[in-house]
Amino acid sequence: MAIRLGAPNYPGDTMVLTGRVEEVDGDTATVRVLGANGIGSHVTGTVTVTVPTASTAPVVPAVSGEAG
Repeated sequence: MAIRLGAPNYPGDTMVLTGRVEEVDGDTATVRVLGANGIGSHVTGTVTVTVPTASTAPVVPAVSGEAG
């Protein structure tokens, strides 16, 4: 993750976070992110994520009472 902070974000401000996939290489993706409020861009940057495949994803047990 590499981010840069810009305009301040104060308590009560509304900030909208968006992201766009910039590059995919196998199971790794680079995502450009932007967090903006009424003043302007609060945070910008890129995040590199690895997407697990079905064979490597963790198994999450169902919780009793969940519809399923």
